[in-house]
Amino acid sequence: MEVIRECVADPKLQAVLAAQWGDHGGRPSQASFALHAAVMSSYFDGAWYPVGGSAVFAEAFAQAVRAGGGDLRTGETVAAIRVHDSRVQGVTLESGVSIDAPCVISDAGVRNTLRMLPSEEVDYDWARDVLEIEPSVGYVGMYLGLEGDIAANGASTANDWIYESWDVDQLWRNPLIEPDAPMMFVSFPSLKDPRHDPGPQQRHTCEIVTFVDPDAFTPWEHEGMKRGDARDPGYLELKERIEQNLLSQFARHFPRLAPMVRFVTSSTPISVATYTGAEHGAMYGLATTPERFSARHCGRARRSGAWSSPGRTPAVPASPAH
Repeated sequence: MEVIRECVADPKLQAVLAAQWGDHGGRPSQASFALHAAVMSSYFDGAWYPVGGSAVFAEAFAQAVRAGGGDLRTGETVAAIRVHDSRVQGVTLESGVSIDAPCVISDAGVRNTLRMLPSEEVDYDWARDVLEIEPSVGYVGMYLGLEGDIAANGASTANDWIYESWDVDQLWRNPLIEPDAPMMFVSFPSLKDPRHDPGPQQRHTCEIVTFVDPDAFTPWEHEGMKRGDARDPGYLELKERIEQNLLSQFARHFPRLAPMVRFVTSSTPISVATYTGAEHGAMYGLATTPERFSARHCGRARRSGAWSSPGRTPAVPASPAH
């Protein structure tokens, strides 16, 4: 935001230029301007949507892996990356199964990856720099099923970034107390996908995202995959309140679409941590601050696939249950 203010005097135009920060997860007061500019410039020639929805990426990836003689395992969790004499040997799954591999590429996030490495193999200075960077923001998602001609009643293929004020730097601090989220990202994926067949009932989907303070969900970080009566009543109350509040906001901004809603479900940072292992349900891993991109040791690793260790490893915060 500092760079935008240097270039633009009008506070409202400053807000407009910073409003899409959710595309990289860095709040305007904290994020790297270079990253924000790069992401925003990607829209100059328009945007794209995958025919068939985002699942086609996973399907294409799976085909490429199998065509190369590889395999995919779902529902498996890596417990440890095995290292011997500073060289990666493979991974061990939580089930106890070991898989040998001369190279391991981890996309579990740097903090989770550090937890899986033997402590004596971790470069202390490198790990310390990384662990000083906080996780990125959390988010709440609400997913609607609608019936009817939504395109004739306010929906479009555009992404709607809706703010309740000109302050675009806010998070939803406490959904139990604050009735309105400071912002809403609203998208209608079924309108974007030419392969979508709405059928005679004209069934469509809507996705709503708002950014939240993950601390509001800390008491329930260990809810994990609990279901039904096993779920904490306080967490269920919070989710119900979130859905009611977001539906009310949606109805204010899209009054003709609100009566078409037939299905509602939602996710929280607890859901994200459960299904992805992201620390505190962080949306984009580490915070996208200048410190992240300028850290002295970022990117330093030995060709062996393991980090050297001049000493002890910094303590890594406990991972939320997933």
